[in-house]
This record gives sequence, C-alpha cells and structure tokens, in this order.
Amino acid sequence: MAETFIVKCPACDQPHRVGDQHRGKRIKCRECEKVIAIPAADAGSTARKKAAAPPVQKARQPEKEKNPYAAFEDDGFGGADGEVADDVIDELRKTRPWVRLVGFLGVIGVIFSAVLIAISIMSAMTAIGGVRSGGIITILIQIVGLAIYFCAAKFLIGYSRSIGRLDESGDIEDLISALKEQRRFWVLQGILIVVALGIGLIVALFAIFIQVT
Repeated sequence: MAETFIVKCPACDQPHRVGDQHRGKRIKCRECEKVIAIPAADAGSTARKKAAAPPVQKARQPEKEKNPYAAFEDDGFGGADGEVADDVIDELRKTRPWVRLVGFLGVIGVIFSAVLIAISIMSAMTAIGGVRSGGIITILIQIVGLAIYFCAAKFLIGYSRSIGRLDESGDIEDLISALKEQRRFWVLQGILIVVALGIGLIVALFAIFIQVT
C-alpha cells in the first residue's frame, strides 16, 4: 500500500490521513467541507522512491458508481480505482481483534456445548428406560441451536480474515467481502432475536390463557 501522511485543514484544523498518490492534488475536508491543497512531493525524494521500488502495474477497472469508501481524489473528490480510504481501513483494523476474539470464543463455546450434549446423550442411553421422546426433542433443539451459533462464530471469523486481507491489499473487493460476512452475522442474529421474541410471546399468551381458564 502507498505511504500515508497527515495533513490538517487550514480552516478547522481537522487532521486527514492521505496517501502519496494525493500529493499535488486537492481533497475536501470532511468536517467543514473546505478544499485542502495537498503539497506536492519533493522532486528528489520522488526520484529516490522510484529508483528504490520497481513500478507496479495495476489493471484498470471498468467505471462504476462513486464508491463512498474510496480515498479522496482531485476530480470531484472521488476515489482511486479499486482502493479504499486509509481511514476506513484503520477503523476496521481496530475492530478486527475484537471480532476475532468473539468469533473464537464462540467456537470454543460451541465445542464445549457439543461435549456436554454428547455426555447427556450417553447418560440418557445408559439410563433405565433409554431416551424418552421428551429427551429426544430437547436434544434435537440443543443440536439445532449449536449449529446456529457455530454459523455465527464462522461468519465472525470470516469477517476477521476479510479485514486482514483488506489491510494487506487495500482493495475494494476485500472490503465488500468483509461487509458480506458482517451482513451474514447480523442477519443470523436478527433471525434469532425475532424467533426468541416470538417464543416469548407465545409462552406469555399461553400463561395468560391458563390463568383465565
């Protein structure tokens, strides 16, 4: 990824992190929306950088709608092709350790719960009379819940890995991949909340019905 540096808005003193590719161009302050002129690179230092690093060929991508996550550019303050703003990557980088922690704790919890379910099944099978119908239903519900929370942990780990790839490449495709994993996790959590609320409502109505009758 390109080297970055900090420039401050002369109007409101708001700091902005920009890359070397923005030198000699203009950006728009996100705080006061004033135009900030980025100082051009020193000719000597630019020549030394070009001599030290071989040129990188990057395929042009077809034009598409303005990307809200892209870095600022001179032409209408749009984004560089296929690149994500450093501020976005920095915020996701800070989020990644917590996402990874919760994901791995979820996996550990799933494994621990699976062991407890297996012990319960073995105990029920060795008990007098074997496993009853009520016990079978309970075990099936526990297994379904286990599978759901395993998927949630899997989505979080996938989200963490996508953030890691984005941090290395800075490519918009890796950002989209990370957001997809995040969306899957929250969709699953939303479904669980709706189901839990529905079950709670049914139980409450049943309790009211029992008291009335």
